[in-house]
Amino acid sequence: MSRSIFNLFARRSLFALTYNWHLWFDHTTHYRVMSVGDTIRKIQNENLSLIRFGDGELVIIRGRSIPTQKYDPVLSEKLKNVLCTDENGVLIAIPDIFCGLDAYQKKSRYFWQEHLFFCRKFYRKLLNINKLYGNAFFSRGYLTLKDHTECRNWFDQIKKLWEGKNILLIEGKSSYNGVGNDLFLLAKSIRRIICKPKNCYENYNDILDEALRIKSDMILLSVGATAKPLAMDLFHAGHRVIDIGNLNTEYIAFCHKLDSKEKLSVFFDRNACSDREEDQEYRTQIIKNFT
Repeated sequence: MSRSIFNLFARRSLFALTYNWHLWFDHTTHYRVMSVGDTIRKIQNENLSLIRFGDGELVIIRGRSIPTQKYDPVLSEKLKNVLCTDENGVLIAIPDIFCGLDAYQKKSRYFWQEHLFFCRKFYRKLLNINKLYGNAFFSRGYLTLKDHTECRNWFDQIKKLWEGKNILLIEGKSSYNGVGNDLFLLAKSIRRIICKPKNCYENYNDILDEALRIKSDMILLSVGATAKPLAMDLFHAGHRVIDIGNLNTEYIAFCHKLDSKEKLSVFFDRNACSDREEDQEYRTQIIKNFT
């Protein structure tokens, strides 16, 4: 056995043992998280805004950069404040990873065990054990799962959230949310603000000002960590906001039956961004470009 393979095995064993110890003996971080289906229904039935937290936001809270966003102390503090909020009208969603990982594929289980090894203490400081959280896998409801039985129903219910609404979509360049698929077919209209694919927090105030200038029924966000404080500021200004994250990518994987990230990467390699960039309907929907 080579040293690199041994080191990988040792690391994974450490992460798994630590995860299982907390699972069996330490219930202080057994945070309550709704199912994906219940999260969708609660958003719809109670007309809520949704703000999702994933691994990237916790890394920034830890004081580190991620591939799409360099560390910024102001952003980190804002993320902490949003994650801790108890305001009515907004549902905070976190990963459903604290009480077992059996629902996820093997690579995902490894990933979340490692994530919690380094980030559990930050969850412990910021989350409320008595609170019921939404499920952040609202936007990750296909690729990581072993069982895809409910996926079609989830996507159908999600698409009804913006049925008949004029939506403003704030997204990163090359995201192309809904371009080439029917994710937003039920929406009455779509307008887009395009942001930098990396470090878009640098344009935070400009993005916020532009979003506040535009009248819409619902604002959808797909701008990584920046989406969390942006969603809260827009919510405070009276807007209903849904943080959709990578929902479009998951929907593409679902529609084309791509059951791994490797297959998804091949799909994107064969379907160049330039084709979507030249989509006439997409181009007419863009009202501001911060790239």
